[in-house]
Amino acid sequence: MDGRGVIGFPMRLMLAAVLLALCTPVLAEMTEGFRDQTHESEAQCQTDKIREASASLYLSGPGSSRVVSIDIPAGYSITVGGDGAQAYSITVLKGDVQVSLTYNEHPSFRFIDVVKDISGHCELLLSCEKDSGGCGIRVAVI
Repeated sequence: MDGRGVIGFPMRLMLAAVLLALCTPVLAEMTEGFRDQTHESEAQCQTDKIREASASLYLSGPGSSRVVSIDIPAGYSITVGGDGAQAYSITVLKGDVQVSLTYNEHPSFRFIDVVKDISGHCELLLSCEKDSGGCGIRVAVI
């Protein structure tokens, strides 16, 4: 048996351990960024689900309603509607930070009330109603 091999093997193990220790923080950061992007995409898919169901109801006219089941990832919330131009939008928030803002287009319709902090797994009752501003979609968490 060669003496250089006995001495060289522990050195190779130590070098491998040092390289692994240097790479671990970089890989952890990449994984966390990927997880955030995945959760953001999931939340955006839920807003699309609300928007598509609302558009269908709007085209069906006043009196139509539908229940939509959504599941927002932990740490995220959705706000439906708002004041002024925000009445035509759905906002995704991560904590207090706005992640995305989607406006209703084709058809352009408004949400009658503001519903804030929709999070987790819940069901929404969407209904098309006529009020003083014309037709709009009312959203209620049930």
